[in-house]
Amino acid sequence: MVNPKLTENFLLAQDNVLDASVWYDGSGLRAHVTPSPGVNMSAHDLRGICAAVIGVENTPDDIVFIDPRRHRFH
Repeated sequence: MVNPKLTENFLLAQDNVLDASVWYDGSGLRAHVTPSPGVNMSAHDLRGICAAVIGVENTPDDIVFIDPRRHRFH
């Protein structure tokens, strides 16, 4: 069963992730991920980690990276 909150919590627990938001849009899981400053990661690598630990069904189909320099926390 697809669980966006499980995926979001998993991504947020990664040392190299500053922020993450995950949702299901009817055709698959989508994620916006803000990497920690100075971290260089690929969507392919992050999807691989998700698949290995929380399963393919909870791995985002699309990951969009948000530039940490443009991210504002309120």
